[in-house]
Amino acid sequence: MVHIFAMFPPDGGQPILISDGAVNVKPDIKTRQQMILSLTDMAKALGIDTPKIAIISATETPIPSIPSSMEAKELNDWAQHHVTDAVVSGPLSFDLAMSPEAVAIKGMTGNPVAGFADALVMPDLTSGNVLFKSMVWHNAACAAGVVIGGKVPIILTSRADAQESRLASIALAALC
Repeated sequence: MVHIFAMFPPDGGQPILISDGAVNVKPDIKTRQQMILSLTDMAKALGIDTPKIAIISATETPIPSIPSSMEAKELNDWAQHHVTDAVVSGPLSFDLAMSPEAVAIKGMTGNPVAGFADALVMPDLTSGNVLFKSMVWHNAACAAGVVIGGKVPIILTSRADAQESRLASIALAALC
């Protein structure tokens, strides 16, 4: 089972998908592979034909002293052989996943996900949870949360989420 937050910007536009900010504390590689597949399915259900999925770490270079970067590289290698309906890249730092300006400054050209990610595979629950709450509390994003992979989707939001987030979560679950 995988939790996905669809973060809808307050001014409209395409959501950013985040996995996993509420269920899997320290997901193993198999669970993170499922996250990639689930994010792909969710993005497609939201109308994104070829989702761009970033596997997030603190760095874009695999470094043994940063385990999430090594895991991201392993996931990226797996995705290149097993995911045909999305573009997956990792490891990528958050700024390189989301900001074309950061991509230009850091000189990471030629990566089709860098600067334009539709979905983020987070390394663990803590980082996913902090990111989603930061987007809610500092960017006024509407967070729709759903757990998928069971017989039926489960709506799962933060206890502090607004009523709009709860309604958005119901709508998101209806797509699953």
